[in-house]
Amino acid sequence: MKNKLIMALIAILSVTFALTSCSKNEIETGINQTNNTSIIDDGNREARPIILGKQLNNPYSIENMQAALDTLKAHPEQHSTCMKAPSATLEGITIQPTDKYVRFLPADSTQFVKLMTDSTLILFDYPLDYQKEQTGDYYKDPTVEGKFTWLYTSVPIGYQPPSGIRYEVIKELFIPEHSPYYSQQETPSNIKGIQHIKSYTAKQANYADVLKTLEAVSFILTGNGNQLNKPTTGNAPVGMQKATSYVTKRFLWTSWQEAVYNPEGYLKVSTPNGDLPLANIRVRVARWFTAYETRTNLQGKFYFYDQFGQDAIFPNIEYFVFFDGYNGVNSWKLCDALFGAAVLWTTGISIGVHSPDNYSMTFNTSSYYWGECVQHKALNDYMNIARADGISLPPTSMDIASLNDPNYTSGTPMMKNTLNWSIVDAYPNFWGVVGQVFATSLLYAVYPDIMLRYQNNMADYQIITYFAWHELTHASMVKRLISEKGIFWASGYWSANVYQQAYNSLYYTNPVTNRKSPYGAKGDANWQIIALSEGWANYREWLLKVTYLNPYYSIANEFPRNYGYMFRDLVSIGCSYSNIEKSLAAYTISDFKNNLITIYPTLKDKITEKIKFYE
Repeated sequence: MKNKLIMALIAILSVTFALTSCSKNEIETGINQTNNTSIIDDGNREARPIILGKQLNNPYSIENMQAALDTLKAHPEQHSTCMKAPSATLEGITIQPTDKYVRFLPADSTQFVKLMTDSTLILFDYPLDYQKEQTGDYYKDPTVEGKFTWLYTSVPIGYQPPSGIRYEVIKELFIPEHSPYYSQQETPSNIKGIQHIKSYTAKQANYADVLKTLEAVSFILTGNGNQLNKPTTGNAPVGMQKATSYVTKRFLWTSWQEAVYNPEGYLKVSTPNGDLPLANIRVRVARWFTAYETRTNLQGKFYFYDQFGQDAIFPNIEYFVFFDGYNGVNSWKLCDALFGAAVLWTTGISIGVHSPDNYSMTFNTSSYYWGECVQHKALNDYMNIARADGISLPPTSMDIASLNDPNYTSGTPMMKNTLNWSIVDAYPNFWGVVGQVFATSLLYAVYPDIMLRYQNNMADYQIITYFAWHELTHASMVKRLISEKGIFWASGYWSANVYQQAYNSLYYTNPVTNRKSPYGAKGDANWQIIALSEGWANYREWLLKVTYLNPYYSIANEFPRNYGYMFRDLVSIGCSYSNIEKSLAAYTISDFKNNLITIYPTLKDKITEKIKFYE
């Protein structure tokens, strides 16, 4: 009997392989996906590319799922060992496409951003049916020219791609959890991903049992049986710590276990003050064509709600961390230019293949991304501090360039997604020819809203943090300028500020340090704009330093940082942070003073006394 089963299975495998093996015409060479079968702990490491191994025979293709169903039906004597459901349940199942395996090729940054901000898509820059010889952070298809590469995902049947973006369907898929045999519930609002199973009736439970068996049989027939849970002498598959139920099954000579689990864990970053949580950071878990995302809570914990249900596939769950945060209405992306390109779009990394049950990680300085973790924490903390202090929150969505660079003195925010840089063209005489060329080039350049810098050195923890707070204070000020004077006025004001600092960086040398300086000197063109904006950011930076980092920091006594003393003195006589920020919608120190006196008429004499030294 066993020999007959072996011959039957060999015949089925031969037919299946002939139906489903991919040719170069179907998928270009050099593309990838993660289907590892061993645990890989590689979060604390240098940045590195993904290296692809062999292409895998796709167990979710319509052809292979149909072959698995036919095989199950052909061997009723095996049903008692691989199914709890009645054999008749097989007759009620029809293999029809539930999803499509697709890819997109953006032609430019506009198309890329459109795809990456589509809330219905979870995109990968590598193909999803390849084994990885090395997990990593980025993949660039060598057959594709330009800065962008193919982006892969699965989409439901009926999906309509955005017009104008290159789009190809690679395979039609049958994913059991997405089939009509499951009772589906909408994905929770904090999860990004396709609908998934939450509960089902007794009849649907039979279907669920059969479809999980079908999935496992397809893995066996396609040569992916090593990705199934291996039976153990105890109740739980190896690596499963918290799963609540286990079912052992067998088909032909292959045995496996199904288990219910929910991926969860903690993400933290190592600091001089101990390991601190990474709150509100995006986490992804992925396996083949199924991927889900969530965010960590204030304690840095993430949890996925029954994302994989009762599953036979283990342990190839890959975990990813994305350095884009979300706090209230504010969101941001920390983008790392790994390729040295102008287009900054790499925001996340793989932290390895781990148990689908539980994985926690603390980023330390041996990780290329330690500095970005510190920046993310500083950004998230700033949003909470700004609310508590009553100052404006930064613009609701920011693209932030994260640079591994020791120069912590340069980072003027451009706020390209917030301001209207074409304002320069409206006032050619105000900025002059140099200013026009400078600002117009910015209009057409791919430029972030803010540039933040770091080094992976524990001694730099505080400077990375307060450098971010300084630049975010500018971003809050821009938001306040818009709310007080409108985007037209705010754009003119801020572009004059940025232009003047760029001009000074080229033509002004600080007589004390003998270095080029973006600030110039008191009395130079637009010096009062620089004094107000930099003085305010320097004061807020100092305030947050002594409150949250080190009480022994002091305000620098040089232009324009020494204007921080002016703001400190104004706070000491009763001016609020919020009203000081409101009054900064001024081109001169005198106008700032008048704005503040309008709010605090009873403090006129004190305000005048505190400011007169700085006018």
